[in-house]
Amino acid sequence: MQGAVKLRRPPRAGHASGPHRARGSSLIEVVVALLVLSVAIVGAAGAQLKAMKFGQVSQQRSLAVMHAASISERMRANLAAASVTTSPYEFNFDYSEIPDKLLLVSAPACTAACTAEEMARRHLLDWQAQLKGGLTGGRGTIRRTAATDGSPYIVTVMWVEKEMVDTQRSLNCPNSAPTDVQCVTLRFHP
Repeated sequence: MQGAVKLRRPPRAGHASGPHRARGSSLIEVVVALLVLSVAIVGAAGAQLKAMKFGQVSQQRSLAVMHAASISERMRANLAAASVTTSPYEFNFDYSEIPDKLLLVSAPACTAACTAEEMARRHLLDWQAQLKGGLTGGRGTIRRTAATDGSPYIVTVMWVEKEMVDTQRSLNCPNSAPTDVQCVTLRFHP
């Protein structure tokens, strides 16, 4: 079969042949690529917002733990007031009552010669001011597990968590706390 001629098939109806065939498909590829890119950008922005929300929640929780440890160290430093049966450090009220009860705690003006009880009241007022300034809706309670000398204390730090990560409030919160309040508790011996 020398000199056989190969026959070319004619193009099918509706299909272009040669270099004109890729014209429409490249435009579709660009549109699909832009669509995929825009979905990826929206997803990345959503992930960034979630990360910021969890960062704020983490910061609030870290501050709450720090404030609970702070008052416990102050109480250990003032052992004369912390170790007695009726300690001036005990401050155990419902969440909504705390601001009103704080107004009843007198702020001693002593600087160098404070008694143990005056120092405890000063610590309590300073601690509540730090909670209010550092945490959204920050408040705290201090209570004893038993009414005996040397019994352990439970410090509860409460704050309003704007970006609720958990669907329900913390199990450490007292029943009197609103549902959007989160709590950290610290149990310690002075």
